[in-house]
Amino acid sequence: MIGPSFSEFIFLILVIYPIAAMLVAVTIGVGILLGFRWGGKWLVQAMYNDPEFETWLKRVLNAYEKSGP
Repeated sequence: MIGPSFSEFIFLILVIYPIAAMLVAVTIGVGILLGFRWGGKWLVQAMYNDPEFETWLKRVLNAYEKSGP
């Protein structure tokens, strides 16, 4: 036989393609999740190493404590 039979073609469409699509979707989701995780880690490290951010944070938090009840 030269090509796939009709039943093999239906099997390919109904089983293999959805499994491949789910695998691709999970892979993309994991990639996005890791990107957020690494980006968030980088952002936190950048904020902790920034003295200007530290002074701004102290000023904001102290202003909130002074205006409290």
